[in-house]
Amino acid sequence: MNQIKFYSQLNEYRSKYKGEMMVSYMLNDDNQQELDAHYFYMGVWAFNKIKKNTKKVHIDVGGELNWAGIVSTLCPVEYVDIRPLHFGQLKGMTFITGDIKSMPYKSNSVESLSCLHVLEHIGLGRYGDEIDIDGTRKACAELARILKPGGNLYVAFPVGIERVIFNAHRIIEPREALSYFDGLKLKQLCASHVDNDGQYRENVKIEDLVGSPYACAMFHFTK
Repeated sequence: MNQIKFYSQLNEYRSKYKGEMMVSYMLNDDNQQELDAHYFYMGVWAFNKIKKNTKKVHIDVGGELNWAGIVSTLCPVEYVDIRPLHFGQLKGMTFITGDIKSMPYKSNSVESLSCLHVLEHIGLGRYGDEIDIDGTRKACAELARILKPGGNLYVAFPVGIERVIFNAHRIIEPREALSYFDGLKLKQLCASHVDNDGQYRENVKIEDLVGSPYACAMFHFTK
């Protein structure tokens, strides 16, 4: 909302409600429903996968907390993050402080695992982690290590023309991204992604993502 419109509305409000005490006010946006296409479609995609495939415990690493809380209504969730969480427990959800490059799980032990819009940040220092130019690759290898044979791993991160936006995130060349998950295979040898125009498309071939300026690729891996 621009300031002229804001103060015009403020004066109108004051003129109509003179008897109401107004102790403060704030300049805010118009009441518009905004959509972050990457997070919206990614969340729905992963939720449906977990709903279909997970019977016991799901582990999420560093993802969006509101989404993880909703998933906990489907099955118990263990939420792992390098940043300590300081609020009460939620039934069906356990909070664990841990480093994605050194996960507190044994090899081949996790049946259902997700890491959504997190891997691209690892090693850039953005969230209190150490600077590590190979951070994303190491984190991917760690997720592959703990995944149980027959288990499901859901990951999402930006792919396209390779570059680093310090200290926000990396954008990974899509064919190179597959090499980060050595020993795993794509469930359907395809990827789902949100293109740079915000459109959601399923069963996309890796080659279709090459050269994209900024696509959110969603990979369902198994071991």
